[in-house]
Amino acid sequence: MLMDAQVNEVSDRDAGSLAEPGSDEGTLVFFVSGNTHKAAELSAALRMRVELLPPPVEVQGTLADIATAKVLYGAALLGLHVKNDNVAGGAGTGPHGKASAMLASSSGNMTLSPAEERIIVADDTALCLDALGGMPGPYIRHFLAAMGNDGLQRVAAVLGDTGAEGVTCIAARMPDGAIEVFEGRARGSLVPPRPAQDRREGKSAMGWDPIFLPDGQERTFSEMSVGEKNQLSPRGKAVAKLIAWLDALI
Repeated sequence: MLMDAQVNEVSDRDAGSLAEPGSDEGTLVFFVSGNTHKAAELSAALRMRVELLPPPVEVQGTLADIATAKVLYGAALLGLHVKNDNVAGGAGTGPHGKASAMLASSSGNMTLSPAEERIIVADDTALCLDALGGMPGPYIRHFLAAMGNDGLQRVAAVLGDTGAEGVTCIAARMPDGAIEVFEGRARGSLVPPRPAQDRREGKSAMGWDPIFLPDGQERTFSEMSVGEKNQLSPRGKAVAKLIAWLDALI
């Protein structure tokens, strides 16, 4: 759940920006995240300039809950309205109740800025292991921090089932204030960590990329280029649905 104090805590922090070569400097998407690797993938897929907004203190819930809460948080930082009937739980109730109610109480008296037409995007990704009944799910980051990719893969191998599914939910605040959620999934298996061949400034691949081998592929996500990964990853598939939705609005 988002708390008013959390919004105040980071409202005066500078947002970073990331622009891909050849991107349209006039087209801007706000991305609620502190992960520049994710921002690079999003910017490459959308072919738009992406500006980072600082993420909230960790939110818990389903993937859709978490991603939507992050978008509400970003809207609050920018002073933008949302349509509360598009938000899970509605104003004042559900996992986003406080943020939704806060926005509802302020948006009626707002003078809209040019940024009002901008899109705010946030995502959350889960890794669901068959051997663990779908866990760790959205809490994968904590598992990786505790045992690393090698430890996570060995747990699955010892339990005799390395099957896994990556799931991403992307929530987006559209120019009219409505919030839409898009989901992408990718089946695969966990393999021992493989050397990263990440082409983004030579930095290592993020998260569980080095151990996730998509079904039908011979390379893990970490061994693929950004463009190749975007075709197969759960985030890439969710972004594709977002792009299709945006194209339909034009």
